[in-house]
Amino acid sequence: MEALAVLAIECRGTPDAEHLYQTASNAAAQLKAGTYDSVRALAWLNRAGRELRSA
Repeated sequence: MEALAVLAIECRGTPDAEHLYQTASNAAAQLKAGTYDSVRALAWLNRAGRELRSA
């Protein structure tokens, strides 16, 4: 999941970036709330979202 978010950041400005972000978001939604993995996923998604909006 984190790798998808990082790829979305790296691909910002391309059509693939939004697709990668959505895929990462869908994967994060499958994680159990409150776990370490879900917190990391949300942090990466937040960063990716900010980066994509500023592109």
